[in-house]
Amino acid sequence: PFVLALYEGPSKPLSIPPQQVCVLRPGPLPQADPEERMFEQWESAMQSLPDTALARLDAWDPTHEAVVIVPSASQLQSVGGRPVFGGTPSIRHAIENKSKVDQLFAELHMETAPHQVVPLAQATAAAAALDLGQGTVWAGDNTSTIEAGARALAHVFDEPSAHRARMLLADRCKTVRVQPFLPGVPCSIQGICTPDGVALTVPTEMLVLRDPSLGTFLLVGMSTAWDPPVCVTER
Repeated sequence: PFVLALYEGPSKPLSIPPQQVCVLRPGPLPQADPEERMFEQWESAMQSLPDTALARLDAWDPTHEAVVIVPSASQLQSVGGRPVFGGTPSIRHAIENKSKVDQLFAELHMETAPHQVVPLAQATAAAAALDLGQGTVWAGDNTSTIEAGARALAHVFDEPSAHRARMLLADRCKTVRVQPFLPGVPCSIQGICTPDGVALTVPTEMLVLRDPSLGTFLLVGMSTAWDPPVCVTER
């Protein structure tokens, strides 16, 4: 294999020849939200490999027969003129946009809580109109990247939490979806599409922790231990 890596780290060196490892250093290490920002840096670097990296890759694979394995969240179509395996189709950017999902819900006749999609500057006013007593949740759009893992998400219940939400979303989103905070079990409902139908999987509980003092959410894992009640599954 040939490895295109981003920065050096504390991990044990790979047990492959050094000439088959190319470490990219596109800029300073991100300080805020390093995991997400480093992925964005990596994907940007893969879209336009430096000449030195491209030369090393071409020397290892002069016939361009290699296939590049990319992370599941990547939307790359090719790397260094070579096809990719894995990743996600570009349509994911559209279908995972929290500010546009209500059109899909309407087409499927799904019930939703009251909500508004507004510019960030109008989110506070929308929250005041929608709050049912436990605050509101602001979900940012996909202006800068696919927002997943509860990152562009905030629980707003007073002015300090609203200020923190604006600071979180200001540099990454243009619009936000505002709805009342609803206690419950957040789940990911998925299916496997085949030529002759769709197989529904058991809902996967998203293990999301909430800091009631800050209004922040933290996705810490997933679980299939919880089953929805029959009245829900039969609908």
